[in-house]
Amino acid sequence: MDYVLDKEDGIYYIYSERILFLPKVFESRQASRYLAAVELLSKYRYAADKLQFVADWLNGLKKENGKWDMGKSVNDKVYFPLSNDFPMTGENRVGKSRDAGWSMV
Repeated sequence: MDYVLDKEDGIYYIYSERILFLPKVFESRQASRYLAAVELLSKYRYAADKLQFVADWLNGLKKENGKWDMGKSVNDKVYFPLSNDFPMTGENRVGKSRDAGWSMV
């Protein structure tokens, strides 16, 4: 885990920068890709401890309603499923809220 977190080019096909460094702008494609890399790493042993700094960062970015909003600029048409009701296609997607719970603890 330490190797991947500190690897200079991150997880190159998902996020091409060092994962130990948080993105400077939350409402960005860079942050969206960063979160995809963190989500991948969150499934590994020791992830909750090693990625606690990400959880702290995210908790500090919640809006007044208790949710996050990255804006429309992050929509790069890449979909990373965050829930067990994947796939959300066709009639399943229309009118459904995609409030995804993401937690490392």
